[in-house]
Amino acid sequence: MHHKQADIVRWDGVTRNHRWPSDPWPSDPHAGSQPGPLQNLVRLLWTHITPRRRLQLLLLVSLMVLSSFAELLSVASLVPLLAVLSDPAGLWRQPWLRPVALALGLTSSEQWIFRPPSC
Repeated sequence: MHHKQADIVRWDGVTRNHRWPSDPWPSDPHAGSQPGPLQNLVRLLWTHITPRRRLQLLLLVSLMVLSSFAELLSVASLVPLLAVLSDPAGLWRQPWLRPVALALGLTSSEQWIFRPPSC
């Protein structure tokens, strides 16, 4: 098994050598560049985390990414709503939406915003 030798800079500025038992990340695309202190600390932390906690951390990060995409979609869905509220007559100019509106019993652009109850 190949062990890497790396200098670790602790939070108090003390530098010491540390042998990495394994490298969880692929090699750096910039050959010959040394990892920074933050990368060393993250790698050291990664080696001290149990496999169960590593899995939990990866699941948490993936859920955070999915949540950010869901929030992006929810904010993006407000744009068409604001367009309808600012110009309801613009919906009548959409050729694919006119048959849907007529099938729903909508006859004017104001009914897109507020449809009065049928008596």
